[in-house]
This record gives sequence, structure tokens and C-alpha cells, in this order.
Amino acid sequence: MSDITMRAKGYLRPVINENYVKLTGAVVHIYQLPEKSTIVTTIATSGSGGNHTHYPKVTWFGELAEEFMQKVREKDRISLLANVQTKRREREGEKAKYYQNIVGQGFMPTLKKMESAFGLQTGEGQYVEDENEVRLAGTAAHIYKVPDQEIVVLTIRTFTAGHINMPHIRLFGRNAQYAMDNIAEGAPVCATGYAYTNRVEREDGAIDFYDGLTCSSIALAPAEEE
Repeated sequence: MSDITMRAKGYLRPVINENYVKLTGAVVHIYQLPEKSTIVTTIATSGSGGNHTHYPKVTWFGELAEEFMQKVREKDRISLLANVQTKRREREGEKAKYYQNIVGQGFMPTLKKMESAFGLQTGEGQYVEDENEVRLAGTAAHIYKVPDQEIVVLTIRTFTAGHINMPHIRLFGRNAQYAMDNIAEGAPVCATGYAYTNRVEREDGAIDFYDGLTCSSIALAPAEEE
């Protein structure tokens, strides 16, 4: 294990802090919570690469939720920016759990390629490609190796816009091995990935849906000098 990783156990202050989500795709569902200025939208996007389409949920609050309801309908194509927000919940007698949601920060209609490339205001041609990008940078707060599997769940403490969040992201294969070999809790890290969803049918025919964040690249990051 490298010296930088060993020293990271003292919780070095990261130079880079980022908590960023960008999605482009089609709105397939809009759900408005009763008596609240809150909506949850589902976006169909194939922007993570490969042939798989993911359906991440994005939550909108307050004025942004109201604006979304006024301007967007199901089947519309949009591009949006968001971040990953976490909430700590602790019930009496139970271990505290962190829940995470993708929370929308802004949106616009998806551009056509002619408009994106040349600035032409035209409705002709194809839309720009789907996007599904997650960028997290901060401090490795917790590392969990899933028993008997090449899977690591990494919790990254991010500090952006005056807020601390603790998003967790799954690492597979080489990325998981890199984390186990090089990253200790307290190390500054940067990770890129995408929002995933998975549909699993149980033996009794019931359907379970899983979602979260999957890492595509990860690396140790610089720390501020003491």
C-alpha cells in the first residue's frame, strides 16, 4: 500500500470536491407527491454506454418542481443537471442508515444536433446523444467489500455549495481491486460513473427494482498541504 494511502488515515482535506450528475433522455414518468411541492421523475437514458437503458429517478423540490410541471410532459426529451443528496435516518434500536437521491438543479429541452453543433434554431434532424454521467470527488468515508464477490461499495464525503453529502457508489472488477489496494478511509478520491437501474424477477414472479450509482473510473486525488 502506498505512503499516500497510509497517510490518508488522518483524513486529509481534498483539493477537489464535486457532486455532479448530468442526464439526457426521455421523461417516461412524472409523479407529484400529495400536498407537497415535490415531484419525482423517471428518465430513460442509454448514455452510460453499451446497449442498456437505465431509468434513474430524479426528485425536484419547490419552484423547480413547479416549473417542471408547467413545462415538461411525459415523452419529452430533456437534459438536466443534478446532484446526489443523502439523508441520515436512525430509528430507535437500529443502526443509522443513509438514503440517497438524485436531486434536480436545472433542466432544459434536449437540443437537436444542428443546434448543438452550429447554433441553428431548427426542429430538423436528430437529438444529441443520451447522457448519463456522475462525477464525485471528496473523501473516502467508508469502504465495504461485499463478501465472496468482486464488489466494493465506496462512500464518498462531498462538500459542495456549503452542504455535506455522503453518496455511495458501487465498484466492480478492476475498480474494486484498485480501491482495496490503494484507498483507505480518509483518502481524497475522484470517481466517475453513471446512474444505474436493474429489474430482477423473483421465483414467485414478483419484480424487484434496484437503483444506485456504478463507478466506471476511480483514482486517488491530491490533498491540501498542511
